[in-house]
Amino acid sequence: MTHLRPHLVGLGSLSLLALVLLCGSTTPGWAIPVFAGQTVVACVTCDTVFLGLTPIGDVFSLRGAADHLGPDNSDVRYVHAWGFAFSGSSVAPAPIAAAKIDGNAGVFAQRAAGLGVYAWLDGHLYAELSGYAASIPGGAHPLDSTQSTVIHGLAPYWRLAYEQRWDRNSISAGVFGMDSNAHHGSGAPLQIVADRFQDDAADVQYQFINGNHAGTLLATYIRESQTLNASVIDQFAENATNTLKTLKLTGEYRFQRKLSCSVGYFTTKGSADTILYAAAPLTGGANGRPDSSGYNAEVNYLPRLNVKLQLQYIGYERFNGLKTDYDGAGRSASDYSTLYGLVWLSF
Repeated sequence: MTHLRPHLVGLGSLSLLALVLLCGSTTPGWAIPVFAGQTVVACVTCDTVFLGLTPIGDVFSLRGAADHLGPDNSDVRYVHAWGFAFSGSSVAPAPIAAAKIDGNAGVFAQRAAGLGVYAWLDGHLYAELSGYAASIPGGAHPLDSTQSTVIHGLAPYWRLAYEQRWDRNSISAGVFGMDSNAHHGSGAPLQIVADRFQDDAADVQYQFINGNHAGTLLATYIRESQTLNASVIDQFAENATNTLKTLKLTGEYRFQRKLSCSVGYFTTKGSADTILYAAAPLTGGANGRPDSSGYNAEVNYLPRLNVKLQLQYIGYERFNGLKTDYDGAGRSASDYSTLYGLVWLSF
């Protein structure tokens, strides 16, 4: 297998510096089969199974494979989520709490737009600094108290990661985070005082790619510190400070880019707050804690390059604090285990 190494400016120096626009409400720029025709490179070179990327796919994406516009060495991009799982049911009940940058579960996903810069140094080091602002589709505009979780001002996001490749292996480790202020909304005025959320996270990923076979192991840990002065004033929270801690583990195997399967484990634990996590049928928690955990399993089949069939199962061991009677109305965590099917077509 030929390894590609990016050098857009000079050998062993800065290889890419670009403007990046991250818009949660727009269509994401994914690697799709049309790029294979344009580049005469097989999809399997860059992708594991949509939306996962190989090391070469990471480089290809950084060099502008996504929907973009702009002069040389700059581009504008559109993405909507920060990580696995890349798809899921929009109607199934979700746990009461998630960190702001926790992938699709994060509160800011689909609700923020940002501008930033990134650098890819010597084929190993990736650095990014971006700033996000509220960008909520639908509802009242300009944004008012009828909206919920509205970013106040600019929320900086940063990431630093290092990747090493050898033979048919690659491993990367990184840290990332976001410092945001947000208004609760939901009937409360968007006043000057806002809640603050400091997210600090780390992840590590290992990939092995050998012809027809590929495997990926991924671990992510997020710690969110919450300062809830505005929510306490508006009686949406009991504590002025809370924390959330999230751990995600994922393993994936791919065969010939036609078939893949993945399994994962997730857990979120946090401070008890009987107002923020109040008891309520279906959506609440009887013990005032946000703790949720479970596992997911996913199978993807691609009969053609532009067709993907997916079957996903999410099983909950704990939901909104408890395993059984979590909401005080007799519901158990396992009641919300979800089977989800997806058919994806690309033209």
